[in-house]
Amino acid sequence: SRYRSLNTMREFDGSDSCIELTNRKEFYDILTDTLAAMNSVAFRGIFEVTYQDRNEQWNGIDWGRHPAVIKETELMKQGELRAMWQPRSNNAIEPIVLCNYRIAGLWRHVSL
Repeated sequence: SRYRSLNTMREFDGSDSCIELTNRKEFYDILTDTLAAMNSVAFRGIFEVTYQDRNEQWNGIDWGRHPAVIKETELMKQGELRAMWQPRSNNAIEPIVLCNYRIAGLWRHVSL
């Protein structure tokens, strides 16, 4: 989230603590390396979520917003940011839990 807020944290099911990244570039570099070791990926960046109706009216120019960065307007107070990676192969992908000790020094707990 872009916001340090107990109310915002409560909107993410199961959240019980808040952290701040102290070295964002290194954090995402390490995550990218860790993901790439399992399935080759390209880091595409960090994006602010756009809160809008999922049915977008065509603007006549381009494909509009990427669906990965759209959420419903009632969740607007979350101020969510999303990091995105793109697989470089057609291998199947699935959610995974990453364990990499190298990221431990790149964040700190934040009190709310």
